[in-house]
Amino acid sequence: MNYLQIKKWRNQIEISQAKAAELLGVDLNTYISWESGEQPISQSVANACSNLNTRYSGTGGQHKLLIANIDKYKRAYKVYFGNEPTGKHLVPAEWLTSGFKAIDFSPAL
Repeated sequence: MNYLQIKKWRNQIEISQAKAAELLGVDLNTYISWESGEQPISQSVANACSNLNTRYSGTGGQHKLLIANIDKYKRAYKVYFGNEPTGKHLVPAEWLTSGFKAIDFSPAL
């Protein structure tokens, strides 16, 4: 993956650079350096982008809504349990697009 491809990936799922950095578990400046071509993009980052694209591409073009609802779930979980969610969770339909969806909150490796 090169700097043009990572930018194309981000635009396809309609998220900001800050959101992309958050989803990939990196600092915003690191993400910006990838998109500008200043820093090479590792294979593990390319794999994570592919995984995120697969995760959000089956949502009927509702990427922003899905990501916003996942963030809403994470905030509610943190308020209730006092910590960030980890591992896999079944998130209720009204928070996503339809039915239940398994969301993996495990840290990216």
